[in-house]
Amino acid sequence: MTINPVWIRRFVVVAEERSFSAAAARLRVAQPWLSVQIRKLEKELGFPLFRRTSRHVELTENGQALLLEASEFLKASENLDAAIRALQHTQQQQLRIGIPPYGTLFGVYREMVERFSRAHPEVTVEVEYGWTPQLLERLDHGGIDLAFALGAAQRADLLVQSLAPVERLLLLPEDHILASLERVPVTALADCRIAVFPRALNPGLYDELYTPLLRQGATPVPVPHWDRKALRRYLVQDGLLWIGLGDSRRVGHVFGGLGVTGRALEGDLDAISFSIILPRRRHAGPLRDFVHVNRSRLRALMDTGLAG
Repeated sequence: MTINPVWIRRFVVVAEERSFSAAAARLRVAQPWLSVQIRKLEKELGFPLFRRTSRHVELTENGQALLLEASEFLKASENLDAAIRALQHTQQQQLRIGIPPYGTLFGVYREMVERFSRAHPEVTVEVEYGWTPQLLERLDHGGIDLAFALGAAQRADLLVQSLAPVERLLLLPEDHILASLERVPVTALADCRIAVFPRALNPGLYDELYTPLLRQGATPVPVPHWDRKALRRYLVQDGLLWIGLGDSRRVGHVFGGLGVTGRALEGDLDAISFSIILPRRRHAGPLRDFVHVNRSRLRALMDTGLAG
């Protein structure tokens, strides 16, 4: 009999958690569906793996015997997968970088990627854009090698290095009354309509970014698209304001010719963190080389911020 390794993993997780609901959360599946899958596995094996009560789940004797072998199998399978990925990565010489789609920091990312590409032309660099929760999931599953993140992103199983606090920017039409100010106090945003991204995309950043504005009486207006053309329509045609992140001096580079300008926000605002996130494994190959080549730039960000 050959058992699908996916079924073995489900069994091991339920056995480790001693709870179908906790196991379902860990596997990111629905609890009733997981219960049905374990029943199917038990039927396939011909014996029960768990004793179920209304309060908890216990392994049967057969389940305990199988757990030891199943755990060893999974460990060997994961080691094999890691070895295959390492060999593939060595052969392909790729570096996959995750970048958030929000803010005006694209010049910082481009600078580091170009510096690395000049030093290592043999390595193909692939850039993937995504919100921080999505990038962390991709990092977990080996889909990317490193990620940059905006906002809090602390994870004990990942190496999170904060690089610099990021300035909040108010992007607005060039003829808006607030554009006459060099720096805009957050209190001036009372009764203003602010274009916001849907909270589900990055709940942590959403709360950090918009909560202080909502407390001042600003009105959030969720918008679905964040490309330059859409932002111009929201700001210039629809009269919305937009809160960006990055260096206010780079607004012209990003939105030049769109009739949009940027002003730094000031007031009782906590800093938004800009971080680089790496897996906690031994860094080798292109990932190690990327950090090494950009060491001085990363250090400058930590020492002097985005102006460094």
